Amino acid sequence: MHRRKRASKELPSDQESTELRKTNKGMAMSERSTIRNDRQLLLTSGQLSMCVIPDRMVDPHTKMLLHYCTQSFWPGFEIGSAAFHIPPFALDYNTLVAQGPALVHACLWQAAVNLAFKRNSRVTDKQSLLHYNQAIAHISKDITKPVSEIPEQTLYAILSLCGPEMSPDDGNGIIKKAFDPPLAELSWIHVFGSRLLIDSHAKALMNLVDLKGGIHNVKYAGFQASFNYMDLVRATQKLVKPHLPVSQLYGRVKETHDRAKFFGYASDFVEHSPFEESSVIIDSLSVLGLAEDVREVICDMRVWVKVIEAYHHSALTNPDLSLLAAHRDLIQQRLLATLPDGYDGKKPMQMDASGSTETTADRWINEIIQTALLIFSLGVTCPISYAPPYHHAAQRLQAQLILYKERATHLGLSDLLTWLGMLGLLCTEQVGSGLREWFVGFLSMVEEKRGVTGDARDWDLVKKESLELMLWSSVACDTAADTAWRDVQEVADETSWNWGRTAWSTMLGTICG
Repeated sequence: MHRRKRASKELPSDQESTELRKTNKGMAMSERSTIRNDRQLLLTSGQLSMCVIPDRMVDPHTKMLLHYCTQSFWPGFEIGSAAFHIPPFALDYNTLVAQGPALVHACLWQAAVNLAFKRNSRVTDKQSLLHYNQAIAHISKDITKPVSEIPEQTLYAILSLCGPEMSPDDGNGIIKKAFDPPLAELSWIHVFGSRLLIDSHAKALMNLVDLKGGIHNVKYAGFQASFNYMDLVRATQKLVKPHLPVSQLYGRVKETHDRAKFFGYASDFVEHSPFEESSVIIDSLSVLGLAEDVREVICDMRVWVKVIEAYHHSALTNPDLSLLAAHRDLIQQRLLATLPDGYDGKKPMQMDASGSTETTADRWINEIIQTALLIFSLGVTCPISYAPPYHHAAQRLQAQLILYKERATHLGLSDLLTWLGMLGLLCTEQVGSGLREWFVGFLSMVEEKRGVTGDARDWDLVKKESLELMLWSSVACDTAADTAWRDVQEVADETSWNWGRTAWSTMLGTICG
């Protein structure tokens, strides 16, 4: 963990006043939202409104950060029947202060980072930087103790320092939203997923959790959920398997809500059956060797898309955002668990030493579909607004398509290739990658080999025949994909015209000869 230099300038008083007004406004909005969902609360609106300011922390800036923590930041992890992420000390300020100085300063720093994110800037005010330095000092002192004597509050303090700061010009942001998913800001994922978590802090935290006997030995349930969430976001950003096992805290969610019950919203889908979530394409892939756990994840994600799209259209009778967040996290955990041990999505594709021709169908099918599912999760089901994993996944998918496209064509998997190519195209468009042109050309080639007339299919037909039968979200993907498919059609038409002109010239030359 590193020390930050103190800023030379203090936050102007007028800016403090502005933030305080914004916080008070947010408090009112939070209060209205809390009352609206009162049937589902673990924490009541009254509890979240307790504002006992400690006498030793009375400067306006700290007051503003404390108000923001209890009235906006912690409730932003979603209040409801699965409000796992709201920590036990979030009920009032006195309880927070009683946790010890390391946690107090770390939580105030986390609030400052969150507020700075809203301003699309880094934290520069002296008061917030002082909280960071104080947190580092107290944590450094705590971790010199024997492991058994390090309080869990210190672990949560380290977690509070893992969150990234916004750097608008670092090139790691999203340029254009080719994916525009529902619930893109659920449980602060748009903040924590916007930049890579500070890895030194994250590794230190996970090491301490391991030394204390694992996540299930963490006494505070809210800490377990928060550690899992940090680990999940980090793994998704880095395209690796999570380090920590899923907390037992999620047990009751998994027991009472699953795909067969539309993740708790079966009453809103009486005309649909979750057991119809397979398709001709998925069944054919299973025959060819698609792993059962990968197939299950695909079916989970297909049902989950129905749920979040229903939320988008206000078609869920009684939406519980905390439960939606819990199911999103569990589905992403399940997807990442299908990756082989040691998987690193950032590394370039390596051909087998024996040559790619030795790769069996079941192996390459699972590898390429896992890459596509990672892209879909980044853009739709567990949306991450951090550019590097999109670049890495697109490069990996391109390499896999180059290696395996002929075999897929030979097996009659043109619809699969279209789905893979479209996800690759959207992935590159999301981050302004130069690989977009390659994926347009690839899709044009697939259409050319597929069609009898040489013309590319219309968009509606492509979506019905090739995309929806695999995994697709009309809400999140259609706008950009429809436009992109026109580029594919233009390339296909141009290729067809050039081929026709060449063929006619050859025929004419033969006749004249």
